Amino acid sequence: SSIEALLGLMFFAILTGLLYGRFSRPNPIIIYSNNALISPYLDINGLMLRLSNERNNQIINVSATMVLSRNELVDGQIKRKYYPLDLERDTVKYLAMSWTLVHPITENSVLYNETLESLHESDTEILVTIEGIDETLSDPIHSRKSYLYPQIVIGAGFLPIMHEENDYYVLDLKKINAFEPRILNA
Repeated sequence: SSIEALLGLMFFAILTGLLYGRFSRPNPIIIYSNNALISPYLDINGLMLRLSNERNNQIINVSATMVLSRNELVDGQIKRKYYPLDLERDTVKYLAMSWTLVHPITENSVLYNETLESLHESDTEILVTIEGIDETLSDPIHSRKSYLYPQIVIGAGFLPIMHEENDYYVLDLKKINAFEPRILNA
């Protein structure tokens, strides 16, 4: 009877710990813009996408990576190639509001002189990965998003996502996808 009672208590203790561990994990809700935009940026152009933390907590020590993937003809065979895209800023201390990731399109960029047709022909895809730490539970979080070539808009820019209301700035997540046409820099 003693062994059975001990085993029963251990079983419920382990089961409770496993269930708590499974359901207490931070589940990030990072929302991304539906489109990646090629927009005027400083005196050049840049590939831009917007993201935001939809939860009320903050994500700290956030880092982002962006990779371009496309098919290329190599030695008579089509191969999938991956190119890291340098970001204007790839880390932020905390993500409390929104963040627009920007890849400056310089002469060294793999996107330099690309068109919608060339992106379509090469089956281009932009892969974005976000990593950070949930401040509530101090657990690492990961999020990712993929943009296929039909989701890349050339000659557009994001509209402001924040507005002032009663001496406060308000983040309007309904505007995360809002953009308008813009003329690219030559």
